[in-house]
Amino acid sequence: GDVTFKPDSLVGVQLYYGYDDNISATLQLTSRGMTDFDTKVEWAYLTYLANRNWSFKLGKFRTPFFEYSQSADIGYSYHWVKPPESVYIPLFSNMEGASVTHKARIGKADSTLELFYGTLHETSPAGPVDLNYMIGGSWLYQYDWFSVRASYFKSEVTLPPIFAPTVFSILPSNDPMAPPPPPGAPLVSPSVADAIIPFEENTTFGGIAIKAEFDQWLFIAEYTFTEMDDSIFTNPKGSYISIAYSAGDWQPHITYEWFETTPRTQILDLVPTSDPVYSTLKEIITNTNEDRTIATIGARYHLNYATSLKLEYSYVDYDTEIVGIRPLVDAGLILFSANFVF
Repeated sequence: GDVTFKPDSLVGVQLYYGYDDNISATLQLTSRGMTDFDTKVEWAYLTYLANRNWSFKLGKFRTPFFEYSQSADIGYSYHWVKPPESVYIPLFSNMEGASVTHKARIGKADSTLELFYGTLHETSPAGPVDLNYMIGGSWLYQYDWFSVRASYFKSEVTLPPIFAPTVFSILPSNDPMAPPPPPGAPLVSPSVADAIIPFEENTTFGGIAIKAEFDQWLFIAEYTFTEMDDSIFTNPKGSYISIAYSAGDWQPHITYEWFETTPRTQILDLVPTSDPVYSTLKEIITNTNEDRTIATIGARYHLNYATSLKLEYSYVDYDTEIVGIRPLVDAGLILFSANFVF
């Protein structure tokens, strides 16, 4: 098979300036291999610390959806080569807006509640991603070696149909998200195209994470779901369980992931079976089934206080294998990474 280092390579710099004890500014710049190392502003925000319990944030910052949201780009901070892709789907990870955070003690436990509101307009590797608004929050409960995180948000979302790339071939040429269709190809009607494209759709996201760190053992599990109204978007549900054990400078680990999708076959009810485009649309929708499991075994080695080396083997098992523009086939994958912090 092919060996490549570029797509997941990442270089980042984070700058922090404290104006006084209450006001600070944070800037994070990243360059990713998948975008030819173009430098991008990931974070640019101001923080106001009102007191030990309340803080406020304004600008562009990381969305607090996952257990490793704040450190997803810092490979040194976790034991995998990269976080489980069944949960950490890379459509977007930042927002522009404001948030308020409240920290408190609940008995012997720590509570952190963050509420946010904002928007997002950026280009992902798959195309433009627009969230006209995003409102929600996350809550973290920590008791000694055990923690639980819950997150939830609602939004109005426009996405490229990355899960059905061939759908462009049957969309009307006047569709704003579609390239010109092949000459003479059967096309869906504008109303069906509206039912297919994820354009300004009401969307809900939810997630929960459980983490336990006891002596040399680490256990973590996450579950997320996304539900979008009226489009070909497959409303994915992702989850994983991971266990790691620290033995000196070594940290072997094992992870098992689940990813479930729901092909939106109800769109076919809008097209007569006698329409020439029906069979093509049915095949496109059927091929949006991405149900799979991923088993990963690996190890992390702490070379020194600022460097770690990681090696993993993963096997992807699809419920239904699909060969095409975006092939979904069972396969093994070997991953290696070197992570540095300074």
